[in-house]
Amino acid sequence: MHQIAHDGRTVLLSKTEDIWNESPFFLHLFLYYLQVVMEVTEPYLNCGRVLCTDNWYTSMELVEQLQAHDTHLVGTYRKNRKNLPREVVQAKLKKGEIKAMSETRTGTIALKWKDKRDVFVLSTTHGLDMQPVQRRRNTVAGG
Repeated sequence: MHQIAHDGRTVLLSKTEDIWNESPFFLHLFLYYLQVVMEVTEPYLNCGRVLCTDNWYTSMELVEQLQAHDTHLVGTYRKNRKNLPREVVQAKLKKGEIKAMSETRTGTIALKWKDKRDVFVLSTTHGLDMQPVQRRRNTVAGG
């Protein structure tokens, strides 16, 4: 099942169940996930909003589609997605380290952060500058 939620400026789209347990009609739509995302988010396009996606939907192709409709994207991505910078995806990091690159044509930031596992993020609304964040016990991320 796919969920959509918004708070006025930010729209969240996520996959909440295993797609294979859904109807054949929905499976057919899944094969064209870009069109599905564009159809589901159509009321929110062309307003300068930010679409937040999980790794099921995030891709450079979606970035390009959304940018054509004045919409930004922030989302986690799978490291095996096509058209992502290898330098970021293949970077060997220690816990707390970050590797990020900006793609100049679209202005997209591809980021990899090492926590317990690798975390991959694409963003068209953030920059490469990082700020340290103070947690209860220590400083993390960007310090």
